[in-house]
Amino acid sequence: MTVKRILSHLLCTLIIASAFVYTASAQKTYSDVKYGDWYYQSVYDMTNKGYMKGTSDTAFSPKAPMTRGMFVTVIAAIANAETDNEKTGDFYDVARGKYYTGAVVWATENGIISGTSKNYFSPDSYITREQCAVILRSFGLWLNYDVTYEDETLLSLCYDNACVGKYALEAVRWALNYGLMSNRGDMDFCPKSSLTRAECAVILSNFLKYEETPPIVPPKTHTVRFVNHDNSLLYSCIVEDGKSAKYRGVTPTKTADYYYTYTFGGWSAPFDKVTTDLTVKAQFTAAQVYHEPPKPQEIDIRNDKFGPGITVNNSTFQMSPSLCARLNSALAGSNGRTVGFYVVDLQSKMTLGYNATTEFWTACTVKAGMALYAYKKCEWGAASLSDIWTYQKRHYCDRSGTIQYSAFGTRYTAEYVLYNMIHISDNAAYYMAQDYLGYQGYNAYIKSLGVKHTHWSYNSWGYLTPQELGLIWQEIYNYRTQSWYGAKLFDIFLNAKYNFIKQGLYNRYDVAHKSGWNDKSYNDAGVVFGKRPYVMVIMTTPGNLNGNEAYLGSIARLLNEYMDEYSAWIVNQ
Repeated sequence: MTVKRILSHLLCTLIIASAFVYTASAQKTYSDVKYGDWYYQSVYDMTNKGYMKGTSDTAFSPKAPMTRGMFVTVIAAIANAETDNEKTGDFYDVARGKYYTGAVVWATENGIISGTSKNYFSPDSYITREQCAVILRSFGLWLNYDVTYEDETLLSLCYDNACVGKYALEAVRWALNYGLMSNRGDMDFCPKSSLTRAECAVILSNFLKYEETPPIVPPKTHTVRFVNHDNSLLYSCIVEDGKSAKYRGVTPTKTADYYYTYTFGGWSAPFDKVTTDLTVKAQFTAAQVYHEPPKPQEIDIRNDKFGPGITVNNSTFQMSPSLCARLNSALAGSNGRTVGFYVVDLQSKMTLGYNATTEFWTACTVKAGMALYAYKKCEWGAASLSDIWTYQKRHYCDRSGTIQYSAFGTRYTAEYVLYNMIHISDNAAYYMAQDYLGYQGYNAYIKSLGVKHTHWSYNSWGYLTPQELGLIWQEIYNYRTQSWYGAKLFDIFLNAKYNFIKQGLYNRYDVAHKSGWNDKSYNDAGVVFGKRPYVMVIMTTPGNLNGNEAYLGSIARLLNEYMDEYSAWIVNQ
């Protein structure tokens, strides 16, 4: 160790020791830090000693997030480090003359913090709570502190402990065991959440007393298991003796049979004061199902009823001549595109199609069937939305979505992955779902719906016909009223982005959908809640993406106009 570092250590030790007898004075006052606030004493300890500054002369902004540049500057101040803001380091985004420049150079040279990549430090990015623990532990090592205490009990009491990054586990255990950090609320550590300025003041104030602080004695704990009616595990957690457990799994369900439907009615035992390992079972109430006698179905099939290639089934309805002419004109003016559509009235089962049995490249519309299978598998008890899926290199995809930017090894719940797969069409999430749920069960399931074009035996996307995609969406629509899982899934589709059908209808109706596009296709499919609920599938094979969204929207408007005419005709029958 150099003489300079030894002197720095001695000075830092004296500074930290002085904090043990220090009481916040009236040297500084902030309008947003009131006596009685949980961070009151720590904020004034840190600011009156010059380690932290307010965001103005009168405000501290305790709830504002802490940036990486701010945090490393405070660490350097506590260490009384010699810093020079005119020095330059190895990072492209740390310029000479910034308030944090010298602190970044000093901290990285001493192994206290690293960049977010080889060439970038990201000084303006918010620092997360788990990153704070890692940096603080490195600072402790720099000060020659003993930071080896790693009892797992306190971390296991955090309900979101599985969300802590592998790289941060040792540091988070250490910070919890020495009381440097604590949960937010009763049960969550919130490792990926931004560190607030108030939290930073409290954590670093605790760190100043580290050498005189013994580790926390781990409490006695118990495991609570929540199981479904068939004893399949829904959720488990570790609870401190005498404390309450909290169920954070999905609402338990029991599949209806021919005679009864089942509603979740609570648990078999209380878990508000846990004093031993406990297993509680989901309880259900049954309601008898009334079955209306079957009615004979009359089907009228007339191909090419409204023009070349346009077919209608299960109805004698006549489209108006004006609409028929405009629809045929739009199809004739496709500008080189191959177009297919399929419309299904969800009450009468009337269908309107054009190239409805022609294969089209699915693009991301295939994710609708994947999500349906995933939620069905959870309902069957073969998977759970609370399962932890790990993002691996084989899941990487550089197209849509945000998971691709995560570090390999990052862990997510299945529910989070599936939500991103639909809501923002995350491709890495799709590959994760395919990997963890398996393609054989998926192929068998969509075959049971009447879909012949399975695809995962040879690639991850494949081809579907508009009619087959319509079958999947009919099942999604029916599933929404059959169980809690179906309702939750349908809500995700209602709020999915890139809704070309809804935009084409000028946002007049709610549309649960999943779109998809690339250089091979431009598609959208879903359920439109117009005058009557109906499935609309539009698939195209464009040469490029220019004008495809507008063209798809124009077809959607004509098909909706057809459904408006059909609805009026039904009313008059």
